Amino acid sequence: VEKAVTVDWPPTFPFEANDFRRYDESPDLDFYQLPKLVYHIDDQARRALEEYYNSLIRTRFRDKKPDVLDLCSSWVSYLPKDYKRDPDGPRVAGMGMNEAELKLNPQLTEDFVRDLNSNPSIPYE
Repeated sequence: VEKAVTVDWPPTFPFEANDFRRYDESPDLDFYQLPKLVYHIDDQARRALEEYYNSLIRTRFRDKKPDVLDLCSSWVSYLPKDYKRDPDGPRVAGMGMNEAELKLNPQLTEDFVRDLNSNPSIPYE
């Protein structure tokens, strides 16, 4: 993580606006309209993310599991396995692009659909 945060940036921005154009400029909600129950990262990345979240929660929140806002959520989250949909447990809010996928996620206690490209706001303070 430190390598990703500590970067020697070039003196001038090396890209033009056109470099960030997407191949398909149609609205993201069109693409995510149908559920896609696939992993969006490979096995090694999933394990690394799960281990990172486990470590972070264990070391920073020893006594109580924190509430979580899972941005870009889907049918699966990478939180520790003991995060389950439980009204007495921590709050896990998932924001994603497909309601059916979010409803299948067993770790979310609440969810909402939001296209951050068209509405870059989160309904929490």
